[in-house]
Amino acid sequence: MGMMPSMARMLTYLKGLKPSGKSGLAFGSFGWAQKGAGDVETFLSATNIKVIQPAITCKFKPTAEVLAACREAGKQLASLSL
Repeated sequence: MGMMPSMARMLTYLKGLKPSGKSGLAFGSFGWAQKGAGDVETFLSATNIKVIQPAITCKFKPTAEVLAACREAGKQLASLSL
């Protein structure tokens, strides 16, 4: 019903590093419960990572539109680190 355990472990590790001045975003696909990407977004916010846009999600396989949104979000995130 939520994020995958491996993602939860990675985010817990990230929280321990106490990142500051970082930006991020959440994305993911789902089959029947779409809560995972939202949980990641909430965790990023709680870790003081600036979430640059709402989570990008899709059911099962991403469409061309979802992939385009992911590419655009990646470009936006990369431009923040320049």
